[in-house]
Amino acid sequence: MTSFNPGSDAPYVLPHSSSNTRASSTPVGLYHKQEARLTLEPITLPELGRFLKSWKEQHPEWSCAAIEVTPVVATAELQGSSDAAPRVRALIGIQAVYVAQGDHRGTS
Repeated sequence: MTSFNPGSDAPYVLPHSSSNTRASSTPVGLYHKQEARLTLEPITLPELGRFLKSWKEQHPEWSCAAIEVTPVVATAELQGSSDAAPRVRALIGIQAVYVAQGDHRGTS
């Protein structure tokens, strides 16, 4: 397994929402959905691909729901770098859906 490590910076993670939904096929529980947004910046497209592969392998319960990729204007630090690969900003929406067990009466 190839691990993603673009440097010492970890992705910025922003919890987005959490909700319960009546489960149609499981009378014993509710579907529970959690969402979060990750921001990776600046990152090259190959680094983004390695990150997504590593995330999928290390966190199979989370799925990628959306990715928005936009170009990043090169800073003086990036312009002087020996690696001249274009950098992007990646906003990644992730979600986990599972059945919550137990008594959930009154939960919406």
